[in-house]
Amino acid sequence: MQMKITLNADDECLLRGTSALADHGIVLSSGRNADLQVTAESCPEGLRVELEGSRAHIAYSRRIEFYRGLSLLLEAFSRGEIRWEKVEKPLFPSNGYMMDCSRNAVPTVNTIQEMIRMMALMGLDTLQLYTEDMYELEGEPYFGYMRGRYSEQELRQIDDFADALGVEVVPCIQTLAHLATALRWPCYNRLKDCADILMAGEDDTYALVEKMIAHMSRCLRSRRINIGMDEAHLIGLGRYMDK
Repeated sequence: MQMKITLNADDECLLRGTSALADHGIVLSSGRNADLQVTAESCPEGLRVELEGSRAHIAYSRRIEFYRGLSLLLEAFSRGEIRWEKVEKPLFPSNGYMMDCSRNAVPTVNTIQEMIRMMALMGLDTLQLYTEDMYELEGEPYFGYMRGRYSEQELRQIDDFADALGVEVVPCIQTLAHLATALRWPCYNRLKDCADILMAGEDDTYALVEKMIAHMSRCLRSRRINIGMDEAHLIGLGRYMDK
């Protein structure tokens, strides 16, 4: 089912974001060809969607709720509703999905963008990209080497696309363990405690971690970061203990 709409909105990002949803049945159109005239405006809390004949109104408190409202509107339109209303209030301040980008089948930028589209229509506002060493890092040529790592430009492209659809891209990296694929290279021997664990108490280790965080802070809008310090069961039991 396709729903052609004319959108009246103060936020220009809504027009850009909505234009990315054509493959999901929501198409921006001119006044004459449109099925619905949709007006969008901000409200203090939650989401309200109203349909009256060929006119619809979406009141939203966050950009992600607007797109959730569009998907609900598409459902009602597909059912042939003439008068219809829906009100929602989120129970959680943030809700989303973590995408594993560190298991060799690395999602392309296009694949991530398609996931963002579907998340927006469901009202999911947070996408965590789980990248162990799967991103280019200045001065670290073997970081993500030959593994499909993301460039700074690709991360910015993903983030810009997500922002227009109200989705926050949160970097999810590793800063202690789960770094076996990076630490297998001899150039990182000085940073290795054992197996996949970084060496605590070394200035070079902390410099690398700071570089990781600075890089992600530069590439993505989010001021949140998942520093992934899990499964470091053997920390301090390798070279650290010898030292």
